[in-house]
Amino acid sequence: MTHKFNEEAANELVDEIGQIMLADDALDSDDWESISQVIRLDDIPDTNGFIYHLEGNVSPSGPDKSELLATAKELQKVMTVDGVTWKAVLVQITLPEFEVKIAFDYESAAKWPIEAEALRPISEDVS
Repeated sequence: MTHKFNEEAANELVDEIGQIMLADDALDSDDWESISQVIRLDDIPDTNGFIYHLEGNVSPSGPDKSELLATAKELQKVMTVDGVTWKAVLVQITLPEFEVKIAFDYESAAKWPIEAEALRPISEDVS
């Protein structure tokens, strides 16, 4: 018997995480093209990320950490199946379509280094 998690609830929580990220005051200007956020829920839960600006510079992101961590913990809870759960999640949002990419790591909360270039979203533009 295969156990599945509630995908609808998980998708709603992913949307909520995206909204929290987009509520960052640093995104008030129109000069950004993408944002990456790593949320780690291991021994010491934390979140870090970067905003990638059109002119090429990078700045730290600053969404509401407590709200982001609480929502991520709910997502982790919803996605836990038979005691197996992820330890870290990478969420990337790219303009102009507000494309959301999300990746989970079940092995180590340290999979993604907290470095701007390591977390830069890869453009799939094939123009």
